[in-house]
Amino acid sequence: MGCKLQNNEKDTVSRMNFVEKSLRDLVLRAEQHDGKLPSTLELCVMLSTSASTVNRAIATLKKEGLIAAQQGKGFFVNGNPKRPATGMVAILAAQTVHFDHPVLGKSAAGIQRVLQQHHLQSVLLGMDAGNGAADRRGKNSLLSHETLVNPNFFDAVIILGLAASAIPRPLQPAAIMRLASAIPVGIIDGQYMGGDKNIIQCWNGFDAGMLQAIIHLVELGHHDIAIILGAKDNDTARMQRRGAEMAAAVYPDKKLQLHVIHASCTDEAGSLETARLLESGQVPTALIAGADDIARGAYRVLTANRLEIPRDISLISFNQWANIETIPMPVTSVMVNFDYSAERCAEEIVRLLNGEAATADDIMVPVDFAARASTAAPPQ
Repeated sequence: MGCKLQNNEKDTVSRMNFVEKSLRDLVLRAEQHDGKLPSTLELCVMLSTSASTVNRAIATLKKEGLIAAQQGKGFFVNGNPKRPATGMVAILAAQTVHFDHPVLGKSAAGIQRVLQQHHLQSVLLGMDAGNGAADRRGKNSLLSHETLVNPNFFDAVIILGLAASAIPRPLQPAAIMRLASAIPVGIIDGQYMGGDKNIIQCWNGFDAGMLQAIIHLVELGHHDIAIILGAKDNDTARMQRRGAEMAAAVYPDKKLQLHVIHASCTDEAGSLETARLLESGQVPTALIAGADDIARGAYRVLTANRLEIPRDISLISFNQWANIETIPMPVTSVMVNFDYSAERCAEEIVRLLNGEAATADDIMVPVDFAARASTAAPPQ
């Protein structure tokens, strides 16, 4: 039985590129990492091409160190492929528009500063649902979802705070682990990946920040506190909720009432959930907003209902700024060091790219707490 020949092979170069890409995809599949590649004959049938084309593609992958021959047994995936460096690092967010957000924009800029210091280039990519990868300007890129998990295109990938519900299939844990078997992966405030040495995870201390915020309010005399957070499947919201649970354990005898509400990190959610609290007739003495946008919406509804901050109700937000737009007072804040955590992650990725061991692969970045004019003792 002979190989199936491609009779309409008009463009040899194009055909060769297709066969090489197909072989690379086979090499990158998790099930192939410890196993044998298909035989030349099987590859001919699979790819509908000639033995000479398959052999030339195999020779290219052998030269790159991706595969190795074992005499009498065939070709196997090389455990330590010498992949040529691209000098490019991908920075990913769930959506392209997130790079215009003051927080993720600063994170991306911090990563780029570190990479530039080490003469590495970067590209900002948003995993916009249904559109493949979009570039920084929102235009469709040639990079598809499949491309984003192909290490032949990047030396490393850094993923910015993706909520579980926003992670497309190529970035689900199994795909991330597969990617990390070939190149370093950085994750900032995302899903925990289980301590792989080629994965650098940086966490901003949202749980510790929530605990500090509640301790501050309890020390002022508050016992009835509402907390409005992002969605339940949002990693940041989960950490903040854990901080609230820690606070409840710290004060078991103070009859601490913590009303945790999951919504979304938007101005509209802050307005809606605050309005519902007031309509219930059970107005708390303090409110903690899990994000600045939530705080803005909450403030608007509170003042519209003639509640004065902090005389009638105290307000705390999670942010980096003393002043939140539309709130005419310095807001008591959990100050999250987003730019520092991004730079820290990038520094460890560079160490891995230089062949050095990371100083740490699971990094908790502390937050700061600033008590300002928006909190005071509860009304008597």
